[in-house]
Amino acid sequence: MTKNAQPPRATVNKDPFGVVLDLPGLKDGIYKIEGEASAENWQKVCETAAVPNKGSGKATLKLDIAGPVIRVTGTIDVTIEQECVRTLEAFMSEQHFDVTETLARKTPKDQIDKDSDAFVIEGDAFDVGDFLTQHIILNLDPYPIKDPKGRTLRGGVMVSDGLDETIKEEKNPFSVLKQLKS
Repeated sequence: MTKNAQPPRATVNKDPFGVVLDLPGLKDGIYKIEGEASAENWQKVCETAAVPNKGSGKATLKLDIAGPVIRVTGTIDVTIEQECVRTLEAFMSEQHFDVTETLARKTPKDQIDKDSDAFVIEGDAFDVGDFLTQHIILNLDPYPIKDPKGRTLRGGVMVSDGLDETIKEEKNPFSVLKQLKS
């Protein structure tokens, strides 16, 4: 622990997708939430994301609460079934997301800076599972490729979706045509 780091006020070591926090009951300080999704909660995530109910998800979050502002940082790791855009084959994709978000509790005095990038939480509850599900959906690869390293050649031309490494440019633009011809 660093010199200025404070210990967490509370640590929740259970399914973060099932945690709902009572905002008025939270005092200023750091709260940690970490764990893996239960089968039931993972099924809800998959239904919401419109993907097959396979795989798993886990999250590690730190909530730093100071007045009406809640800073959420952490990671989400998922293994989820997706369909390859090149081959249309289903495959299990492992993805890692970093979370950095600023939220704000709605206060009667509106103590939140009007120019702030904080998302305002309506009501007295913060559904961590809903927050995680939204981040998974927003960060899933919209064009998943089953094996990005195993590129295929069709008719001597590499099929590319723009995500491949850029080809080293030659000084002569006709050198590329010469390579294709041979």
